[in-house]
Amino acid sequence: MSTGVMQEIRDRLAGGQSSTEVIAQGFAPPTVYKVQRQLRRDQNGAMAPAAPAQPSPELAEARQRIQELEEEVASLEADVDSMEEEAKASAELQTHLEVLMPKLNGLLGEVTQLRAARDQAVERASALGANAQEAGRLRHRVTELESQLQGAASSHA
Repeated sequence: MSTGVMQEIRDRLAGGQSSTEVIAQGFAPPTVYKVQRQLRRDQNGAMAPAAPAQPSPELAEARQRIQELEEEVASLEADVDSMEEEAKASAELQTHLEVLMPKLNGLLGEVTQLRAARDQAVERASALGANAQEAGRLRHRVTELESQLQGAASSHA
């Protein structure tokens, strides 16, 4: 990370832009938060009167707590950015689903029609099988009757 980038971030923050606005302009969140902390420390140091040689324990605790809170805020801002990205991705997926659902429903309708046609074909095949058996039985009976006719004709001749 170059000093020029950090200076540009510092200028933007000092100019009144929030860390979220600066990040939205393409700067890395950790760098923005680091510069923001440095800027606050610099501003607090410039405004504070000369500190005693030994800071009081309360002041040291307060500074430590401020630093912890700043780090927590930076972490929370990063979490919010991450959640916003996840929400955007989720919305895009929802849009894709809305496009695909009618197509899926159409395909399911086609599957239902194909199953019905298959069931009809199975029924027709079964009926044809029964008809073929009946035709075979009738052929056999015709053959028997023809034999009987030939036998009767030869006995009368």
